[in-house]
Amino acid sequence: MTAFYSETGLIYAIVYYLISLSFIWTLGVYLFNKHQIKNIKQVFGSLVNPCTIAFVLGILALILRIDKAIENIGWFGTTYNYLYETLYPLGSSTMSISMVFIGLIIGQMKLGDILRIFSSKQMLTLVGIKMVVIPLVIGGLVYVTKSLASSIAVGGSLN
Repeated sequence: MTAFYSETGLIYAIVYYLISLSFIWTLGVYLFNKHQIKNIKQVFGSLVNPCTIAFVLGILALILRIDKAIENIGWFGTTYNYLYETLYPLGSSTMSISMVFIGLIIGQMKLGDILRIFSSKQMLTLVGIKMVVIPLVIGGLVYVTKSLASSIAVGGSLN
C-alpha cells in the first residue's frame, strides 16, 4: 500500500480507516439495533461484538508492539511468521470476496427495494457522514498535522 499512498499517505489512510471503522461498529451498530434496545445496559451490549473486540485488540497490539515481542520468543516467533505468511494472502483477498458477496446480495434484490434503501433519510445521513463529514475532518487533521505525520513516516521521533 505504500506504493499507492506513500509512507505519509499510508498513515493518513490508517487513521481514516480506524475512525471510519470505529463509527461503523459503534454508532452504526447502535443505530441499526436502537429499536430493540430498552435500557443503557443493552446499548453497551450492542457495541460489544466480534468486530469491536478485534478492533480494540488490534489497537492494543499496535500500541504495545506485540509483533516485535513475539519475534523474540524463539519457536513461537517462527510459528507466528509461518502463520503470518500463510494467512496474509487470505487477508489481502477479503476486499474482493466482500465485493462479490455484496454483489450477490444486491443482485437478488428488487429494484424498488434498492431505491427505497437509498431514499431513506437514515441512509442518506450515514452516507453523508461517512463520505463528506469524516473526510473533511480527516482533511483538516491532515492539514494541521502534516509535519508530524511526515516525521512518523520516516521514523523520526515525536519530540
